[in-house]
Amino acid sequence: MKSYQEMNEFLGLVKGGRINPGLTGMERLLQKLGNPHDHLKIIHIAGTNGKGSTSAFIQSVLLQSVYSAGSFTSPFLNSVNEHIQFNGESISESDFLRVLNDMKSVMDDEDRTLTEFEAVTAAALYYFGAVAKPDFCIIEAGMGGRWDSTNVVSPILSVITNVGMDHCGFLGNTLQEIAAEKAGIIKSGVHAVAGYTSSEALAVIRQQAEAKQAPLFTWGDDYSAVRTKDISGGQTFTYRSLYSIEGQNYSVSMLGNHQIRNAALALMVLENLQQRFLLNISSKNKAEGLKLAFVPGRFEQMSDHPLVFIDGAHNPEGAAALKNTLKENFISKKIHVIFAVLADKEKEEMLSHLYSAASTLTFTDFEHPRAGSMKEMYEKSSFPFKRYKKDWKAAIAESVESASEDEVIIITGSLYFIAEVRRFLKDFSLYN
Repeated sequence: MKSYQEMNEFLGLVKGGRINPGLTGMERLLQKLGNPHDHLKIIHIAGTNGKGSTSAFIQSVLLQSVYSAGSFTSPFLNSVNEHIQFNGESISESDFLRVLNDMKSVMDDEDRTLTEFEAVTAAALYYFGAVAKPDFCIIEAGMGGRWDSTNVVSPILSVITNVGMDHCGFLGNTLQEIAAEKAGIIKSGVHAVAGYTSSEALAVIRQQAEAKQAPLFTWGDDYSAVRTKDISGGQTFTYRSLYSIEGQNYSVSMLGNHQIRNAALALMVLENLQQRFLLNISSKNKAEGLKLAFVPGRFEQMSDHPLVFIDGAHNPEGAAALKNTLKENFISKKIHVIFAVLADKEKEEMLSHLYSAASTLTFTDFEHPRAGSMKEMYEKSSFPFKRYKKDWKAAIAESVESASEDEVIIITGSLYFIAEVRRFLKDFSLYN
C-alpha cells in the first residue's frame, strides 16, 4: 500500500468481516507478527465513560516526566490514525502504511474475518512493540472488556473508569452484567484500579478481582478528590490517597466534576506505578501534566462570542455529566442544546438529563448508517421548548447568529456527529 486511500480500502475490506466473540483471531495475527506487544508495559483501561480523558491525563503526566508514552484510544474524530499516538502525536502516514503493509504480508484468508477495529488494534500493538517502543502504553478497550480486541494484552495495571448502561445489546441489560464484561480485563495477580462508579458495579468488580487475586484500589477507600473552586480556564481540586494522605492540590483545564474524578483516577494509577516501578514523577510533573491534558470533542469550547461548546455525550452517563457541568458552570445563562444521536442508544434517558439543563432543544439529523430518526424523536418528545431542523449546519448557524451574551450553545450527542460538527466549526467564518 502506498496511500491513505489504499489503506482505507484495506481497512474497509477487513471491516466487512464477521464479528465473533473471542480473541482467537487477534492472537493468531499477533503471533504471526511475533507477538510484539508481549514486552510492552501496558496500562489497560476499560469503562463506559472517561476512558479517553483518563488516558489523556496519564499520558500527559508521563510526558511531563520525560517518559515516552504510546496510547490507543477510540473513536477518532478526523482520521483513523488518531487511534494510535506516540508522545501525544498521531501515527505518521509513513509509519501507519509501513505497519499495515507488514500486517498485510502475513495475513491470509482466515485473517480477513477480523473487524476494522481488530485490525487497527493489531496495528497499534505492532507499532508500539516493533517501531515506537515507548516506555509505557495506555491501551483503551473499545467496547466491554472480556471479549474486546485489546484484551490480548498482559498489562502491568488494569483500570476500570466506571460502568453505565451502554452497548446493552452486546454487553448485557443490567449494570451487573455490563460490569462483569468490563471486569474481564482484570488479570491474575495484576493490580487494578476502579474509578467512581455505582455500588452494584463495584461489587462485581471486587468479586472478579478477588477471584483473580488481583489487588484492587477503589474510589473512596484508597483515593478521592474534592472540587475546591473554579479558575480561569479550568477548576481546582484536592486529591488524597493512601499514598498522599495529607492531600495535594491540582488544577485541570477540562470542566465538569467528572473530569476531577478522571484526573484523580489517573493520579492513583500513576502513584501505583511509582510505588511498584520506582518512577521519577514529581508533584510538579503531575500538576503540569494534569493542567495540559485535553481531549477534543469532550466539552470543548469552540467560540467565546457566543459561547459554543461541543460534547460527545453519547450515552446516559455522558448526558448526566454534561447536565451537571452545565449546572455547575452556567446556571445563570440560557442553554440552547443541538442534539443528534445513533439509533441504538438509550435515547429517552439521555433526553431526560438534557431536559433538566436545556432552555431550548433542537433535534437535527446527520449522515450515518446507524443514525436515529431525529424527527421521530422530536415528535415523541414532551419537552415544551423544542424544534426540529433537518440540516444540522443550518441549525448551528441560526443558533450562533441569534445568540446573545447570556446564552450558551451546546452541540452534543453521537461522537460521529461531533466529529462532523467540529470540522464544520473549524472552517466556519465566525471561528476564524
